Amino acid sequence: MATEGTIKNGAWEKELKIKIPNIIVINKACPMMATIAEEGRALSKEGRDAIKKYIKPFKQNNIDKIILGCTHYPIYEKIIKEEMQYDTQLINTGYTVANYVQKFLKDNNLQNVSKKDKEIIYLTKTEENFKKIANNILKYDIKIEEI
Repeated sequence: MATEGTIKNGAWEKELKIKIPNIIVINKACPMMATIAEEGRALSKEGRDAIKKYIKPFKQNNIDKIILGCTHYPIYEKIIKEEMQYDTQLINTGYTVANYVQKFLKDNNLQNVSKKDKEIIYLTKTEENFKKIANNILKYDIKIEEI
């Protein structure tokens, strides 16, 4: 499950087939999921309906692992598990990337050790809706600074 751009790129499918030659990959672009999550409606009826629609090919093919290929998709983990109706492993790419970055920063002595009450997000160009969307997803007020 990913955005249309990620699916069209084909990089993750290619890489999976290199690492696991006999793997069967079923890609599903899920364009509405990010928008619904950004608007704070992921757990609504609309969010649940989108999940039902998008996971049909996975259920029909008895898929045992689903890659959540967008930073917004982990918000839907509980709904996906409920709708799959059988044990399916959900692979959260954001968690994997965050662990990799954390290890890289630690290994290269680049960790920020200062203690702050709130996280600050630095952007090269602030977007009008970024703070609203981030607050909807993270469920707390964040500070944004342009650098």
